[in-house]
Amino acid sequence: YHVMIDSTTSYADSLDFGFYPGTPVNSVSPELAFGYPTCDTQINYWLSAQNVGTTIPSGILHLQLDPDVTYISAAVTPDSIVGQNLYWHYDSLLYFAATNLNILVQMPTYLSMGDTLTSYLMAIVHDDLGNVVYEATDTLYQILTCAYDPNDKTATPMGLDAPGYISMNAQSIEYLIRFQNT
Repeated sequence: YHVMIDSTTSYADSLDFGFYPGTPVNSVSPELAFGYPTCDTQINYWLSAQNVGTTIPSGILHLQLDPDVTYISAAVTPDSIVGQNLYWHYDSLLYFAATNLNILVQMPTYLSMGDTLTSYLMAIVHDDLGNVVYEATDTLYQILTCAYDPNDKTATPMGLDAPGYISMNAQSIEYLIRFQNT
């Protein structure tokens, strides 16, 4: 197209130009997102790998879960599971397209409260012979939060023995209850 731009031309519309990559670049961008990490709950992880290169790659998505996080299920069943490592293959990921996966995991109990849980998502690109030609990683850091009630309750008189027997003649029982929510 030849377009003359001068003071009378405000814009040129409906001109289509074809583009093609000058250099083949394998590049897949992984992203790992998550639901709120609360103790002893099941949350979602969302895995995504977007083709940001100039090729149409095929390869593997590899999710390595923190040792304290337990895999429950996935919308797309992993091709294989080895311990805390889950693997899915992807084929012919078009330009700017993404493959998206959703999984359900179990968070640890309150015994891990405040711990940082670290998981990794790796996007691996293979050539036609199965050799790794590109790899990228997204790291997920989660601080496990918990709600628990460390209330302290005491009564006077304390009572006798382990069950805390109190005489029927006791005038009254005085209770002390301290509330604290964490």
